Amino acid sequence: MVAPAIFVVRSYDMFILQCTDGSYSTGATSDVDRRLNDHQVDHHPHSYTFRRRPVKLVYVDVTDDVVGIRDNNKKLGAVIQKRPAHP
Repeated sequence: MVAPAIFVVRSYDMFILQCTDGSYSTGATSDVDRRLNDHQVDHHPHSYTFRRRPVKLVYVDVTDDVVGIRDNNKKLGAVIQKRPAHP
């Protein structure tokens, strides 16, 4: 007898951060709290949010569509970058 296959469906969070200069940063993660903390204490001076801290989480969308999340994140980032910043 063959044991049934077990599939684990993992959810991902697509998020938007608002920076202190009014700009936005988008991303996707399986742990939004950890990623928010990463952005707050990031030690990489070339990262987008490094000089724009503190950042504020303004939007989260939970999905299990791993294939589509990357495309949606790119599209969302492009739309946000075209909008003027309003601090």
